[in-house]
Amino acid sequence: MVLKKNIKLLVFIAIICSFQPLIAQSSIVIKYNTSNSKIPSNVIKTILLDKKGKVWLGSRDAGLILFENNSFSVFDTNNSSIPNNNVYTLAKDSINNLWIGTFGGGVAKFSKKKESWTIYNSFNSSLKYNWIYSIAIDEQNNKWIGTGGSGLFKYNDTIWVNFNELNSKIPTYKVPTVFIDKKNTKWIGTLRGLLNYDDKEWKWFNNDTNVLEVSIYSILVQQSTIWIGFKKRGLGKLEKKKYSYYSVENSDLPSNSVYSLTEDNIGNVWIGTFGKGIVKVKGDEFIIYNKSNSEITDDFIFDIKIDSNNNKYLGTYQSGLIVFNESGIVE
Repeated sequence: MVLKKNIKLLVFIAIICSFQPLIAQSSIVIKYNTSNSKIPSNVIKTILLDKKGKVWLGSRDAGLILFENNSFSVFDTNNSSIPNNNVYTLAKDSINNLWIGTFGGGVAKFSKKKESWTIYNSFNSSLKYNWIYSIAIDEQNNKWIGTGGSGLFKYNDTIWVNFNELNSKIPTYKVPTVFIDKKNTKWIGTLRGLLNYDDKEWKWFNNDTNVLEVSIYSILVQQSTIWIGFKKRGLGKLEKKKYSYYSVENSDLPSNSVYSLTEDNIGNVWIGTFGKGIVKVKGDEFIIYNKSNSEITDDFIFDIKIDSNNNKYLGTYQSGLIVFNESGIVE
């Protein structure tokens, strides 16, 4: 009897041990593309993670996509009032309206609760061009809209104000990115450099090497540190009066095309590059995740966003949506 009990105990322990690796293991990458899911496009330009846990995606050719409960809902020109299927930027206001910047159709305001759409374009508003690159919303619920043809617009749901070369320090017609920090200061990336605006005064940033005076595609502000992603010139870092510059030529940064910047829950900066995957900035170290060393299947990243579980959502050029967590995806 004792022998049988011992054998049963050993078998039970063996079974438990055999399951332990399965329990402990967690996938670090989940991929959603047109071959393995119902996502309607493999080109995801922009991502918005809202406070309710919904994932909103802007595609190049299939309109607006809602990813929720592991399913996809599509809002395109065939089944909704969205004015264009090429969605470049997304933002949510304080009353949960979604603001959609399209490339060719202007701006759309969408209320999911009411299933209602309001369209703003060059025909029915003060917008002069319908090519929208960026939308950011400040603490007063003003919408700051970067365009591809007429500078920057401020819209308070009633009045439109246009900032351009004639009435501000904005040097060019195109504004690829706008970031609003915790002090409500607007950081504006243009084709010819960086400036900010505190609702009273414009400040222009330059340096001796003129590196700051080129095309800026992404901005991240962390307290007193400003990170600047250049379209083709790498990464800049402003700390008070000190300026640091990182490129393929002078650092371990793998690509000079920095299309997206964000931070995780413990303050690490994450970079989405257009050509060499994603990069985690940890102190002075660049930790690279791409096709050559991970399960990430696309090195061309348009956007990267991070949820409360430190899962990274990657909008890619040809592989749809990729969810990545180097420590294992938390669902």
